[in-house]
Amino acid sequence: MKRVLQYSLFSIGFFICLFQAIAGGISKKEIDQKLGEFTSDSAKVYFLRDMLPDIEEATLGKQVMQEGRALVNKSRDPKLQIKWLKSEALFYYNQGEEETCRKTLQKAFKLAQTNTLHSLQMEVLFLEINLFFEGGSLEDAVPKTKYLFPILSKVESKGEQGEFLSQIGRKFYSLGNYPEAMKYYVQAQDIFEKNNIRNEDYGHLLHNIGSVFKRQDNLEKALEYYETELALGREINSESIIAEGLYLSAGMYAELGDTKKGREYNEKSLAIYEKMGKKNMIALLTGNMAGDYADEGNYKKAIQSLEKALKIFTEEKEWDKIAWIQRSLAEYHSQDGNHSIALDYIGKASANALKTTNKQLLRKKEIARTLAYIYYRKKDYKQAFDTYMDYRQLEDSLTNNDKLKVVGELESKYENEKKEAEIAMLNKDKKLKAVELEKAAAEVKEQKLMRNGMVLVIGLVLIVCVVIYRGYRINKKNNYLLSRQNDEINLKNLIIEEKNKNITDSIAYAKRIQEAILPPKSLLNEYLKNGFIYYEPKDIVAGDFYWMEHVGDEVLFAAADCTGHGVPGAMISVVCHNALNRAVREFGLTDPSIVLDKVRELVIETFEKSQENVQDGMDIALCTLDRKNKELKFSGANNSLYIVRGEELIELKADKQPISSYVESKPFTLHNFKLQKGDTIYSFTDGFADQFGGEKGKKFKYKPFKELLLSIQSETMEEQYRIIKETFHAWRGDLEQIDDVCVLGVRV
Repeated sequence: MKRVLQYSLFSIGFFICLFQAIAGGISKKEIDQKLGEFTSDSAKVYFLRDMLPDIEEATLGKQVMQEGRALVNKSRDPKLQIKWLKSEALFYYNQGEEETCRKTLQKAFKLAQTNTLHSLQMEVLFLEINLFFEGGSLEDAVPKTKYLFPILSKVESKGEQGEFLSQIGRKFYSLGNYPEAMKYYVQAQDIFEKNNIRNEDYGHLLHNIGSVFKRQDNLEKALEYYETELALGREINSESIIAEGLYLSAGMYAELGDTKKGREYNEKSLAIYEKMGKKNMIALLTGNMAGDYADEGNYKKAIQSLEKALKIFTEEKEWDKIAWIQRSLAEYHSQDGNHSIALDYIGKASANALKTTNKQLLRKKEIARTLAYIYYRKKDYKQAFDTYMDYRQLEDSLTNNDKLKVVGELESKYENEKKEAEIAMLNKDKKLKAVELEKAAAEVKEQKLMRNGMVLVIGLVLIVCVVIYRGYRINKKNNYLLSRQNDEINLKNLIIEEKNKNITDSIAYAKRIQEAILPPKSLLNEYLKNGFIYYEPKDIVAGDFYWMEHVGDEVLFAAADCTGHGVPGAMISVVCHNALNRAVREFGLTDPSIVLDKVRELVIETFEKSQENVQDGMDIALCTLDRKNKELKFSGANNSLYIVRGEELIELKADKQPISSYVESKPFTLHNFKLQKGDTIYSFTDGFADQFGGEKGKKFKYKPFKELLLSIQSETMEEQYRIIKETFHAWRGDLEQIDDVCVLGVRV
């Protein structure tokens, strides 16, 4: 049976395996050349269909779309037309045209309805649900699940029915709505068992059900489902299901105290995944095994395992897994006494947890718990207490009694339904006898009612008395304990308030030091006339900073972003700021590319003095402006530069490398640009574009940022500053600012 994910995610065909890697840069000529190698129209359509979603350039994509449509319409095959429309929808989605994507999917759905193609109706509707779950539009995606059921009953394959139900449950599971997920899982399991379907889809369903019980801390029940999945994998000889069942069971054995069996299962699972070449699972198991090393007190080996896993997940952009690994790194660094490194990893984990809707609530809970213990080990008891309260609140929302009750009821209901079905089959020919037995039972019940009435009343009175007395004893004990706890808390609060005041005073003084190294406004007004700086740190001190120096007729200026924010970021910014000053003042450099090469050398030299392996550094957009000759020189480390000329925005690309120790460091590229009167130059960090906000809580992103800059070109630079600042605050709304923000604008 075909997998639902084949239907609903990205149309994976034979040709996409050949061309996906080059789709972003392939030309029309190369596409036409490839088409010439196919003799049938259907082969050409499959090739274009698999290419289309991955084409990045909009004009080329629409040319391919037009050519594909002509071939599809010529075939008059509704199945092929529907599959083509799905590829068009994916192309529009990847281009950011969500409304056009929706309309295209609606067109495909109507075509499937007209031709009574039920499986394809499911494919189209499920694709829409998947896309808008991925995009974070959960309020649109979740209600659409109800439209699946009238179609689902008409799908001939029972295996497909079960897998569709399982996938719907998976969506609710990703939201942390475990009772709703279990409703769909139970229905799916019923279909698989009643129809004796023994395949990989059923194995994954057993995994999903076990994971619900795991999230509710019912580890024994979770292990039961994981072991059942493992047995199924061995029965159907599926390596992937065997490996999955092994690693899931390993985690439960470790949690239940059988670390020897847990490690044995993990090693067996890892051997299978290495044989299969599944990088993500290799990374996952490597991360899991780090816990074993940590339990033995070998934090160095645990951290090495996690860093290996982090490298793989980062390459694959698995944000949820990245957040999990970074939280674990924070935990083990803290236990090893490296609290500043631990806090940096926690900050990164928090940011990455926000990048996905999957398991976001769970990751927030884990991060809050780890952060509370880091503060505790640092003896920052107030922060530890506050953060622990945040953790408890998240814990309650994930494991409240109502949800536990519903999950239990659902499983019980499913077991009861199976038993009732068996009883119904056995008693089908004995209905008359059952009616007679029921009447006899009713008469006996009526006779017993009178006799037991008084006994019941007396029993209830006794129970009420016992409950009242027990409640009185418990309340008395609780009041005494609460009084003692309040006294302890009040004492600790006095100590915490004093320590907190000292910390706040220290950070405020650090802010004064950082402000002292920034160029004064009078100097900026003198050498960068007709300009502005929008600078808004996330915390009291910042990792972002702006910099300026003048040499003769030339003015050097930059917006820079150092690793992290808050106190760690501010410390890195002092090192990088000092390196910029030395490169210009001590070594007499003005060419931006040569300045950045020297700054990188100085920063690495500074950190090499430490016994720690410090990988921190800076992203920067550095300019040298000659107003007299209207010439601009630019060089960038990860941060590009925008120049607006009339209604055109010109982007000068930065080198994809930071100012720090880097694996493939190369000399920085120099860009020379001839300016015209009225040109506006913008140097900026990533804080504005990366800020979450708006109605859907998404990132602002760079495309809207460019549109904002183009829209304000008729305004004065002072008015531009006001608009940019108000736009940022309006977008952020009530959400937390996630990073420092720095935007520097200069008009020629």
